[in-house]
Amino acid sequence: ASGTTPACFSPLSLSPSLVLRCLGIPSRVVTNYNSAHDTNSNLKIEQYLDENGRVQAGTREYIWNFHCWVESWMARPDLPEGYDGWQVLDPTPQEKSEGVYCCGPTPVKAIKEGELKLKYDVPFVFAEVNADVVYWMLQSDSSRKKTVDSKSVGRNISTKSVGRDVREDITHHYKYQEGSEEERAVLEKVNLRKTYPTEEEGLKVKIKASEGMNNGCDFDVFAVINNNTASERTCRLMFGARAVGYNGVLGPECGSKDLLNVALHPHTEKSVPLRILYEKYGGCLTQDNMIKVMALLQDYETKEIVLGVRNIYVKNPDIKVRVRRCWPLSGQDRTLGQEGR
Repeated sequence: ASGTTPACFSPLSLSPSLVLRCLGIPSRVVTNYNSAHDTNSNLKIEQYLDENGRVQAGTREYIWNFHCWVESWMARPDLPEGYDGWQVLDPTPQEKSEGVYCCGPTPVKAIKEGELKLKYDVPFVFAEVNADVVYWMLQSDSSRKKTVDSKSVGRNISTKSVGRDVREDITHHYKYQEGSEEERAVLEKVNLRKTYPTEEEGLKVKIKASEGMNNGCDFDVFAVINNNTASERTCRLMFGARAVGYNGVLGPECGSKDLLNVALHPHTEKSVPLRILYEKYGGCLTQDNMIKVMALLQDYETKEIVLGVRNIYVKNPDIKVRVRRCWPLSGQDRTLGQEGR
């Protein structure tokens, strides 16, 4: 699909998995997409925006495009009964645990059940797959308006299937289905409240990518706005794009627009384009070739803030090599020519 790229296993996670297998411990590499890096154990990733919707400098909490760890199957006699089985071991820990950079072993069952007091590092791994993303936007009176994204973190948690080179989704090992009674019970236990608004209510913003997002080319991204109400709304749209690394750290801006009066008729959809120019993004892309696109819509009447965020992948041009063989008619030496572009 457009805007996606194949993902590979992290070698830093694969090597410990191989060592553990050599010791006879069943192990596998796990990848968590949109992985939260919670630095203060409040189960939230907090981003602060200025009056123009731009992320302010100084934050240490990010959403990583992906993060890998190892699961190993082992007994846990140090824990209450029922927590044997798959344990998370992170060979690339992001925070200190009891003063040392390490993470785990963390029972996967404890993560799913929200047992944050069990050993080891359950709150951190729980946040990696469950954290809310809270955006605080600065207002003209110096107060801050909050908007919350409860759905983007911890997507498509994956490992390699046994005996097949295909992805196996194991998200259900780490958390219950969104909106289920079991999920609500776990979130109540950890004092984390999530809301999942339906598609039919209020204002909505989504980011849509165009075809042909190739490195070296100009291309468009779109803020698709839906007014799912019975009244006309007049809004401000702050729409921007910045280079971003896989670990969520933002780079320079490579496109923006600020529309002060966007009229939205009842029960209609409007698409607003943003042109991303190569002369703007070419010099600031990281080796990950990603751009974070953010569209922030603010309703003048209700002061409601709606946010759409998406990381898009800029594809490098294909390299094609064609080999042409020239066979001599007589005893001359054979020659081999190569053509490439």
